Amino acid sequence: MRSGAGNSTSSCPLSLEEKKLFTKDFMSDETSKEEELDEEEQESSSDGMCGDSGCDFLKHDFSETYEKYHAESLQNMTKQELIHALGDEKNCLKLKAENQRLEREKELFRQESRCLENRK
Repeated sequence: MRSGAGNSTSSCPLSLEEKKLFTKDFMSDETSKEEELDEEEQESSSDGMCGDSGCDFLKHDFSETYEKYHAESLQNMTKQELIHALGDEKNCLKLKAENQRLEREKELFRQESRCLENRK
């Protein structure tokens, strides 16, 4: 449910350019996520449940539907909702980056610990 949907003072609708900008930014993020998933799927072996062309068609059809759904949902959001969603996405990306950094540090610490244990 949209907060302040009928109240023009609490939320102002986005201009067409703003909607396109947010949609483009969001879709580019989603596209990069899809590309990462596609690379992972290509690296894994096929499970034999469908032929390559059948699976490719389903993946393409799903991707198109998914993109249309997200574009529509973003266009229906208020400016405040988009700002909040963008803030959530940025926060999530920061947390993922921090988690990756900590995982690398943890692995380095393990390697250093092993080296010190081997020296004893």
